[in-house]
Amino acid sequence: MELKIFENGIQSHNQVIHRALLKNGLYVMHEKGYSYTVGMKNIGSPDLILFGQSSEIADEMFQVIFQAVQMGLLVLDQVKSIDHIFEPQPQLKHFSDMEKRRHFFAARTYYGSWDFNVLNVSMDFH
Repeated sequence: MELKIFENGIQSHNQVIHRALLKNGLYVMHEKGYSYTVGMKNIGSPDLILFGQSSEIADEMFQVIFQAVQMGLLVLDQVKSIDHIFEPQPQLKHFSDMEKRRHFFAARTYYGSWDFNVLNVSMDFH
């Protein structure tokens, strides 16, 4: 079998991310068991990761947070929880560089380095 066309999957995925960022300002990557953002750094904020929620919940939560940050209503670096937006209030925790390297491949590809911060968004249902 002769290989006629080589398609770079990483480059193709990066183009998908770029198109989403141009259209929406934010890209959400869904993996098994977690979702994360790409593009929050572009508005001066850490990217986010959320474990154990459906892609629909992650999409909606990340879009609401993105819009609040973009409008200046929320500064993620300065809070430990997000109140007045969600009930129950999501908690924000620093996500280690080691963990970031295990989960944020699409963000690393887009940004071109590991030079971005991440917050873990956790929901504590009582």
